[in-house]
Parts: sequence; C-alpha cells; structure tokens
Amino acid sequence: MVSDFHDGSLAQKKPYAITRGKVIFDFSLMYCDTPSKLLQSELFTVILRGFIQRIETKQSRVFSFLTENVPLRRRESLTKYITGLFRLLASHTAAEIIIMNSQYYDVLSDTEYLLEFIEELYNYWRHFERFMYIEAPKRSHYTKQGIHHAQFIKLHVELKTIVLDTYRHVRENLLGINPRVYRQLPAGANMGILLEKIDWKCPDGLSFVRDVAFIRLAIMESPLILYPKMNTRKGAFKEIFDLKEDMLLLIPEQWMCYPAKIGTLTAFIYFRKRPDGDIRN
Repeated sequence: MVSDFHDGSLAQKKPYAITRGKVIFDFSLMYCDTPSKLLQSELFTVILRGFIQRIETKQSRVFSFLTENVPLRRRESLTKYITGLFRLLASHTAAEIIIMNSQYYDVLSDTEYLLEFIEELYNYWRHFERFMYIEAPKRSHYTKQGIHHAQFIKLHVELKTIVLDTYRHVRENLLGINPRVYRQLPAGANMGILLEKIDWKCPDGLSFVRDVAFIRLAIMESPLILYPKMNTRKGAFKEIFDLKEDMLLLIPEQWMCYPAKIGTLTAFIYFRKRPDGDIRN
C-alpha cells in the first residue's frame, strides 16, 4: 500500500516539505539548538515568508504597520528584515536595539502591532500539522537499540524547547517585562518518527523497496488531532499477483515504510516524503 504526499513533478530535494496544511522535515539536516540557529534556518524563512504573504493578501493592520514603518517593501527584503530583528530581540531588549541601530526605531516604537505580528506568526506555525523525522545511523552488532531511541526522544523534546524559548525571548524582550502567566502549548512537532534501514529478507520481486527505511519509533504530542480534507475514498484496491520492477519506480531516499500487523498478515505501508518545499495549504 502506498500513500503519496506528492502529486506533481519531482523537484530539487529539500530537507522539508510543506503541503496540504502539513510540515514534514528531516531534523537531522535542520538541527537547531539555539534561537539564532532556529531563526536562520531555511524552514523558518519559508514559514515567515508564507505568513507575510498571508497578511499581505488580507491587507491586515499588522501588514499596513510594517509597510509604513519598515523601509524595505519587497517581500523577500521584508523577510530578511524581520529575521534580523527577531535575532536581535532573542538576546537584547527593544531599548537596547534602538541604541545599537536606529533603523529599528520606527518599527519598535509601537510594540502593540509588532506583538500582534509575533503572536499571529506563532499561531500560524502551530496551525500546521508538524511531522519531524530522523534516520538513525546504521547499527553495528554491538550497538544497543535503546541508545538511538533515547537520543531521538531527547531531540524531540529539544525541538519543542527551542521553539518555545525563541518565542518567549523575542516576546519578552520586545515588551521589556516577564509575563505572570505562560502558555505551555505544543510548539515543536506533533509527531516525531525515527527511521532505520534494516536488513530483511526481501523477496526477489520486491528488490526495489529493499533499501527503504522503516519506521522504528514514533512519538506523539498530545492532543494529536489530524484533519484530512476528505474522509471518503473512491475506487477499490485490486490485488496484483505478479508485481514487476518496471511497474513501480521508487527512490528509496524519498520513502518510508510502516509495517502494520493486520490479523495474521504484515502489511508494508509506504509513505512518500514530498521532494519540494512549496507551501500549499
């Protein structure tokens, strides 16, 4: 059984995919352990650019404030400008930033609008269904399975912590005060998936899926609520008695396999990682 996240032509492979309200990313290729690294990551840039496009389309009052107080009007330049401002706010107060660089005076003069921008951007990130995955290194005969599991669980927690810390540092430095009540919301990945390539007795007729990584461990951040665009299916699954290699072309690096126990049988369910990084809600 194959579930495909992609319904278009192949594009350059990226460590993330954003499609149908989902964010799927390889955390091993986008590892961030500081607010500065997070704000400089390619995924943050894409999310920020998508959010700016959204408020521009809606012509919200926050976007009007930015266009009036930020000297750069082009969307790409505005994305870089906001990223640079957030990097400063991650470690300095608004008053300190104005002293260091006067170009931020206008945009920091009215904290109400910038605070609204931060809150809406944070909620925009959280409205996606977020899936992170990491492929475990090949194990030797002496490597314990629990080591990879413990490291993966730690990375999953670290991602949530760094996103929350970045949001709070930027917000608190903008306002110059610490809140009395904190929101402890799911901010990292809704689900984490540990992949591992396994040497298994693959039938000769299925050699093209031999090197597809298996899902070995999954972590769910409660509550995990998924919203499919439709819950009905058309057509039927037809059994194929003679599967030939030229009937299905797979690139192992673009797929993952979930082995499901169904009665007395084991079903291999394959999911494709979308190869491009376009935002398509």
